[in-house]
Amino acid sequence: MQSKAQALASGRAADFPLASVQLLPVIPERGKIICVGINYVAHASEAGRTVGKHPVIFHRFADTL
Repeated sequence: MQSKAQALASGRAADFPLASVQLLPVIPERGKIICVGINYVAHASEAGRTVGKHPVIFHRFADTL
């Protein structure tokens, strides 16, 4: 199932060069980032895994975003 954004962008060419895009962190001025993974059925299925009894908790360092 496509998201609305995928449906709108499907088959369209970018109107700007990727080299002109500056990617910024989703959360500016972050200190600690704690993530929860494989916590919903659709994502687990995409990864070829099952949803466990407990969520997978992991961290990301600010300079890896």
